[in-house]
Amino acid sequence: MSDSIDLRKILSKNIRTAREDLRITQVRLAEYAGISLPYLLDIEHCKTWVSDKTLTNIAKALNVEAYELLVNRELSNDKSAQTGGGEADRLQEIIALFEIKQKNLKQSTDDIMSDLLSRIIMLYKDR
Repeated sequence: MSDSIDLRKILSKNIRTAREDLRITQVRLAEYAGISLPYLLDIEHCKTWVSDKTLTNIAKALNVEAYELLVNRELSNDKSAQTGGGEADRLQEIIALFEIKQKNLKQSTDDIMSDLLSRIIMLYKDR
């Protein structure tokens, strides 16, 4: 089985699990994510792949980080049971790094947007 099909299955299962955990329907998730119901059904049934924007929108609608939808929970649980938690600890470290990078990126983006907005305001004040 190819890696892309495996990744589709992981994504599909994680979306379905997160949706069921939140007790929301496919219709509601599609609405929250700003996508059509047929498109969501295709994603959940491994018939299509998603763009980064769609993945982000689905993750936001499910109140999770986008990368969490791509993590094979079964594999990480199996490995942590076999290794006494070593793999689980590494996974937690990776997740923590993602979160730090995400916060840094958000802060950088916020700083850039604030600076840009200030410059635009100054340009209009000078007129």
